[in-house]
Amino acid sequence: CDHIIPPDHVLPLVLTRGPSNKELDFSWANRSNLLDELANFLSNINQVVSGGVVCFLPSYDFERQVFEHWIRNNYISKLENRKKLF
Repeated sequence: CDHIIPPDHVLPLVLTRGPSNKELDFSWANRSNLLDELANFLSNINQVVSGGVVCFLPSYDFERQVFEHWIRNNYISKLENRKKLF
């Protein structure tokens, strides 16, 4: 997407542990145990990244599960406190 985002504005990262040092194992059997960890991780990233943040999820079903969990546990307002969430 260099026509939209110049390469010097992209920093792809792979992280293996979240903010509470939990292993970020998003395998099918474990992914529902990491919904809070993912929300806290994105909240922390939003505090230090001045521009936008993109988070890819493996399926629409998991995206729905994440979003519903975050609504129930007030993470959406915490995330939108810093950036607009789409």
